[in-house]
Amino acid sequence: MKNRKPIAVLAAVMMLLAACAEVPDGLKGSDSLASAAGDRVTCDNIYDGIDRAYKTEYTKFTLPDSGSIPVIKPDGLYRLVLAPVNSENDLDRKIRAVNELNGRPGFGFKGETLLYEDTAYLKDGENEISMMGYLSPYVRWKEIRSGVSMLSEDIISAEAVYYDRPSEKGVPPEAEKAATKALELADVIGSVTGDGLENTISDIYILHAENDMGYEAEIRKAYKGVGIQNQISSRSVDPQDKEGEALMSLSMQSYADLDSELSPEYYVGCNSFKVKQSEKIGEVISFGTACDLLESELAEYVRFSFDTVLIMYEPRGNAPAEGESVSGEIRCRPKWYFITDKTTNSGLHSIDYVTVDCENGGIEVVMP
Repeated sequence: MKNRKPIAVLAAVMMLLAACAEVPDGLKGSDSLASAAGDRVTCDNIYDGIDRAYKTEYTKFTLPDSGSIPVIKPDGLYRLVLAPVNSENDLDRKIRAVNELNGRPGFGFKGETLLYEDTAYLKDGENEISMMGYLSPYVRWKEIRSGVSMLSEDIISAEAVYYDRPSEKGVPPEAEKAATKALELADVIGSVTGDGLENTISDIYILHAENDMGYEAEIRKAYKGVGIQNQISSRSVDPQDKEGEALMSLSMQSYADLDSELSPEYYVGCNSFKVKQSEKIGEVISFGTACDLLESELAEYVRFSFDTVLIMYEPRGNAPAEGESVSGEIRCRPKWYFITDKTTNSGLHSIDYVTVDCENGGIEVVMP
């Protein structure tokens, strides 16, 4: 497997800096007012109206098969403010994190922790632990096992498993094992960096080369069981509004590469975040009301077909200046995501989508 850190980091920076595309409206007007959103429900009734929605013939969109929608009942939805754990960029803290992680089982590399600019790192041959950015972890294990990654030139096939939703085929047993291993790894690393969010899996890739195979797990951050968007649209950029506030899904991306025996080869993590503010929303927009809003507010010419519907937090913050890491706060609002699945040129899962704000019913269209 190839060392993908420089490629991954450079791609993330360039894509963040390119995040200036305008989002097509696809709406009748500029806003969908809360007054048009109908009755609100408590979170335990958030899927009210789903049976009625599937009996309704909408003219502007087609709902996915009902079996592809994961029905979760969160104990609440929140207005969140996330802040980097190491917002002051304390280098000593990065050194301590490298040393503490190296003391955990499965690490134990030899060598001294050093500093290069704002990165603390320990290298032992091909083994490496680095803490970059604002406690953004990167780990590479010596490549003595089998394994391929999404960047390997000799990939014959890559099967994407959309782990965050049900399907008729179900999750292959090997993908389930890879997800479990990746989550164990993410939780260990998060406990060292002080990350205050949960880890879940959005996608698993089963990768095959001529005489090799491996797995890649895309890790989604979550708060109290509800995921935070980590997938970008097929535009390959996070859209930015006129005030310079940008969608920060790229800043929430983490992944782990595993070999055929589920031994880790790479881990690339986003900044570690703490929950600075959490305000519970009393009543929210139900599934049925969200569908009614789309039918009412989408432009007459649109005809969307969706592959799944998820509840996720949308992360927004100020895009970083050139050459800088994301250091400011990220504000998250819960939204219904009506998703159409896409695939990037590199074979990664991307999404086009329409969102309905779970609190005020506001609609945003992120479609080509």
